[in-house]
Amino acid sequence: AAASAREQRRAERAAIAQTQRGDPLPDVYYIILDGHTRSDMLRMHYHFDNEPLLQLLRDQGFFIADCARSNYTYTVLSLSATLNMQYLQTLAPDLATAQGDAWSGEDGRYLRHSLVRRKFEEMGYRYVAFESGYPLYEARDADFFFARPITWQECWQTLNPFEELVLNTT
Repeated sequence: AAASAREQRRAERAAIAQTQRGDPLPDVYYIILDGHTRSDMLRMHYHFDNEPLLQLLRDQGFFIADCARSNYTYTVLSLSATLNMQYLQTLAPDLATAQGDAWSGEDGRYLRHSLVRRKFEEMGYRYVAFESGYPLYEARDADFFFARPITWQECWQTLNPFEELVLNTT
């Protein structure tokens, strides 16, 4: 644990030095395919070979955690701990025993305004986020926020009778 903390501080100092020299910062992507199981489990239980996708990502320079396991059973708990580099017992003891999204007093701050986000912003990174379908946890205040385009069917469902009449008769 001490070695990884030392390595983390070394990486942070290197990134800050890189910023001070004016070197371009490398792009960093943190992609969570929630609900997408590990390749070995896909192969074992569903006879599905996920390796072509993983190899494509590796070829693009992505790191793939082949035998990854979540530290909590709910995505929001796991991401909160990961993006704040602390277990929930330390980060927010009242959240460590919460069930799912029923966090006592949680307002998404551990995801939207995480320690990892602050550290990257301090190093000069721009923060890009995408709509996830969970508004409470979406970083709409990111430098760039991409919402999914609304479908025609969704648009139609939001119309009042007068607007429907206008569209149907023009």
